[in-house]
Amino acid sequence: MIRLLPCVALLLVLAAHADGPPKKDPPGPTVIRLARQANAPARALAYHLMPASNEEVDDNAAQLWLRAGINARSARRKWTEKELNWAGPSVTPLDKLPAKEVRAFLEKYLDGLDLADRAALRTRCRWDYKPLTIQTIAMTLAMEELMAMREAILVVNLRFRLELSEKRFDDARRSAQTGLALARHLGDSDLMVLDLYGMVLASMMMARLEEWVQIPDSPNLYWALTELPRPLVGIRRSIRNELGMIERSLPSLRDLRAKKLTEAQARDTYDRMFDAWTQGSYETEPTLMKGMARTAVVAKYYPNARKTLIAGGRLEKEVDAMPKLQVIALSFLEEYDRVRDEITKWLAAPAHQGVPEIEKIVARELANAKENTNGFLHLMVPSLDKIVNAQTRLDRRVASLRAAEALRQHVADHGKPPATWAELKGVPAPIDPYTGKGFDAFYKVVDGKGILEVPSMAGWPATQRQRYEVAPRVQ
Repeated sequence: MIRLLPCVALLLVLAAHADGPPKKDPPGPTVIRLARQANAPARALAYHLMPASNEEVDDNAAQLWLRAGINARSARRKWTEKELNWAGPSVTPLDKLPAKEVRAFLEKYLDGLDLADRAALRTRCRWDYKPLTIQTIAMTLAMEELMAMREAILVVNLRFRLELSEKRFDDARRSAQTGLALARHLGDSDLMVLDLYGMVLASMMMARLEEWVQIPDSPNLYWALTELPRPLVGIRRSIRNELGMIERSLPSLRDLRAKKLTEAQARDTYDRMFDAWTQGSYETEPTLMKGMARTAVVAKYYPNARKTLIAGGRLEKEVDAMPKLQVIALSFLEEYDRVRDEITKWLAAPAHQGVPEIEKIVARELANAKENTNGFLHLMVPSLDKIVNAQTRLDRRVASLRAAEALRQHVADHGKPPATWAELKGVPAPIDPYTGKGFDAFYKVVDGKGILEVPSMAGWPATQRQRYEVAPRVQ
């Protein structure tokens, strides 16, 4: 996980800015002006954003996604700045998109787009990367494949924008399904970095759906958004897997709990831990370095480790019979298990309950790290709170757009926005996953216009604020 942290940090930045490069905070929030919607279709899910059950194929999507990425790369067509600008509304609005040029550009990627659309219909996705260990980081092998899939999804994103610009909503629905399916399939993995990449792609698709609702006579997406899985991109599986990385990397740790080690076994176990934590980056001769480390660790940590094990229920004579390095390593491992259980239990709770508790755990352990060199915790804690926050932010973005579509539906039905959020009619009012409450506090009417302004989450940049506006229906 040590080598993964720079990748995690980069992907967290990308997740916050999935629709373009980071920008300076604007003077106000991002404004999304909800357009007049089309007449309601005969079916509530005519524009569903996930494949219908009769479209799904019971098979593994991984190879199709990889082939789609390879196909996109094999086009050997370097994207120019102009073409990259087509991908985001902050540079090229839909009404300025050069449809003829974009269509010609996409011609080179038709085979890859077909593969991606087919992959989206698969019911499952198993990537089959090797289990993550401290010594061998699987993402070293996966990054090239991720970059290929990134190019494939950029093509899907551009096709999506072209379809929206031409009001081809049936086709745009397919592109949304393809992008969101890859995001979901990346989240169905044992690797945290794949989950984060899935969040980046899902955020890109949400930006497109935010364009959708601003197009006059566009279909309402309230029920399509309601149908999406929650959370949209899962993280529990990968976090639980990575929290088990310690004993998978160092099988000898099992002996710490099971039996009294000899002095030689305790030294060997500690040296293996030391190698894993330092990744072999010694500034001096390895044997000397390890010997110095063992001496320093025993002097600093043995007294407290002994007290901790006895307080935890072990007999004093049992602890005193162990080699001092075993006592220290065992206390580190038991502390790791305790913190791992705390994180795992709060991951299972709803975001508004679990995320604040995980933030407290991470803050506490980072503060303790100044005095505590428990390498197990140093591997586990960094970025965990940011990852769960990124997931919550994505789900909140979905819920906010649902709320905006509920508002758009109310205006379509009643001619004007509700005076208060409590007066919203027609569909159930969504819940904000970040607060666990409704959006009541974020809604107001100004000069006859309904305004839903959702503030950014704590710790996220002000660019994440969003303001949805809807005017009364023109008779």
